Amino acid sequence: ESGFLPIGAPAARFLQYRLTLSTKNPKVTPSVSGVQVVYQVGNLHPTLAGVNVTASEKGPQGNEPPSSPKAYRHVDIKALDQNGDKLRFEIAFREIGPEGWIVITDDLMLPKFIWDTRGVGDGTYELRVEASDDPSNPAGQALSSARISEPVVVDNTAPVVGRLSARLDDEKVIVAGQVEDATSRVAEIEYSVNSQDKWHAVGPSDGWRIYTVTGIP
Repeated sequence: ESGFLPIGAPAARFLQYRLTLSTKNPKVTPSVSGVQVVYQVGNLHPTLAGVNVTASEKGPQGNEPPSSPKAYRHVDIKALDQNGDKLRFEIAFREIGPEGWIVITDDLMLPKFIWDTRGVGDGTYELRVEASDDPSNPAGQALSSARISEPVVVDNTAPVVGRLSARLDDEKVIVAGQVEDATSRVAEIEYSVNSQDKWHAVGPSDGWRIYTVTGIP
């Protein structure tokens, strides 16, 4: 006889079986030509190893002007599925705090996404990425996993330059001013003389929030 019989044993790591052969004809010796055991691995949760977010000037088209602010966040997702299932990603964001999540996309089939932050206010956000194996599993049997990114700073508003002053000191001109940014730290200040193309770095007197500088051209 040939055919498959269901195994009533509970799920476990190993399977052990015993065959008992008998015949009503003493002149015939029973024999077995082969035994085949077919099993199916249960569905396993997808694994999200990491979510990396990088600020960039390049948007989805890749041809934005180089002078544009870094308003795009490139999201790289490291994910795998031990069953080899296809994964679908959902990405949501929120300003850090107890507020609810706002979904950016829920039908992403590749582990890469470019988030255009020009539609949100300046602030510190976090992204939540959820990976689901529902493209490869029947309804009701899909599994998912989620991971939250490190804080993401969105600062699309330019710093404000003010309190500029200049005074003579012998044969030198002392220029002072104040630069501040409401969201992030000012990283660099430069000046040029007579609108020349050559720019010179200016060191801050303090380097946090309110940025007071003194330049001697």
